[in-house]
Amino acid sequence: MVMKKLIIAILIAACSSGHVAAQKLKIISATKQSWSGGVAGHHGTNYSIVIKTNEKIKFDSVYTNGMGFQLNPPQGSGRALYDSIKHTYTISFSEFHDDMNPYPNPLRVKSSAAITPPPVRTYNGETLLIYGGDKKQMLLVKQMNSLRQLCYP
Repeated sequence: MVMKKLIIAILIAACSSGHVAAQKLKIISATKQSWSGGVAGHHGTNYSIVIKTNEKIKFDSVYTNGMGFQLNPPQGSGRALYDSIKHTYTISFSEFHDDMNPYPNPLRVKSSAAITPPPVRTYNGETLLIYGGDKKQMLLVKQMNSLRQLCYP
C-alpha cells in the first residue's frame, strides 16, 4: 500500500512539473504579413512571433505553411532576438517566392543541405516552433494574425 502511494505521488509530481515547464513560454503576439512587388514576380510573407519568458531559450526551427525554417546563423533564414528588459524573444522569418524563376539559383546554394527539404512535421495549428538544446520541445501557435498586405513599387 505504501509503495502504491509512493508511485502515485511520483506520477503526480512528474505531471505537474511538466505542466509548469510547458507554461514558462507565453505567446504575446503572432503575426504574418504578405508582401509583393519589387522585381516582377516576387512575393512572400513575413512572420513574427513574440514570446515572453524569464528563461534563456535556444530556438531551433519553425514550421509554417508547409515549409521549415532554421533559426539563427549560420544556416538559418530566420532569427530569434532576446530583449533582456522586457524578457521577450522576437522570432522572425520570411517566406520568399520568385514566380519568374521557380528554380533556385545554383550560385546561391552553398551546400546540398541548403536544398534538402525540411523534415515533415504534423501539427494542429498554423505554426510550430521547436526549441531547447538536446531535448527538443515544441510550442504550437494556433493562429497567426494577418496584417495588411505590403505592396512595393
